[in-house]
Amino acid sequence: MTVKSPRLAAFETLYKIQQESAYSNLSLDHLPVANGQERAFATALVRGVLERQITLDALVDKFTTGRLKPKVRVLLRMGAYQALYMDKVPVPAAVNETVELAKTVGQGYYGRMINAVLRQIAADPDLPDTPMLRYSVPQPLLAMWQKTYGADATAAFLPYINGRAPLFLVPNPLFVTPGQLQEMLANEGVQARLLPEKVLTVDDGFDVERSAAFQKVISMCRICPATWPALPCRCARV
Repeated sequence: MTVKSPRLAAFETLYKIQQESAYSNLSLDHLPVANGQERAFATALVRGVLERQITLDALVDKFTTGRLKPKVRVLLRMGAYQALYMDKVPVPAAVNETVELAKTVGQGYYGRMINAVLRQIAADPDLPDTPMLRYSVPQPLLAMWQKTYGADATAAFLPYINGRAPLFLVPNPLFVTPGQLQEMLANEGVQARLLPEKVLTVDDGFDVERSAAFQKVISMCRICPATWPALPCRCARV
C-alpha cells in the first residue's frame, strides 16, 4: 500500500463514496496514511464532509455558477469544511492546501477558482437559517422526524446529530498507569487527554484496534456526550 498524505487519502475516499456509492465505514478502514495522527485527521475530514454535505454544497453553490466537475466539488467541500469546522486548520492553510491538492489530483487548472471560492465562503458563510441548512439534514427526513416525534422534540435533538461521541480509553491498572498509556499513545502520534477520572480521551478517528497499546492495556467505550459523566463507563477490559 502506497502511503499518502491525509488530505489526499480523504479526497480519494470522498470521491469514491460519491462516484461509486462506497460505504464510508469500510472505506475508512483502508486509509493509506502513515500514522495514527494522520488517520485521525483524514477520518475527521471525511466524516465531517459527509455529515455537513448539504450545508457545504449550499455554500459552494452560493459562490459558483454552472455545473462543477465532480472532483472540483469534492475539493471545495473539503476546503470549506476545513475552513469553517476544523478549529485547528487556519483559513489560509485550508485554502492553500486545497489548491495544492487540486494540482495533485489533476485539477490544477481550477486552482484560482478554488482559491477564490474558498476565500469567499470563509468570509461570508451565512445561509438562510433553516434546520436543513443549519444541521445539514435532508428536508424529507426532517419532515418525517417532525411528524413522528413532534416539532419541539426534533428541535431539541437536532443540535446533537452531527457530533461525534467521544472515545474514552481506560487503562488496565495491571499493566499501565494513565500517564504511561498517554506516553505510549504519543509515541504512536496520538494526542490523548487525561481526565480527572483517570481515563483518557482522544479525537475521533483514532483506530484503537490498530494501536500497539490496545493489544496490551486498553479497553474502549463510547458514551454519549450528553450523559458523560452521569453514566458509569461499562467497558470490557482486555
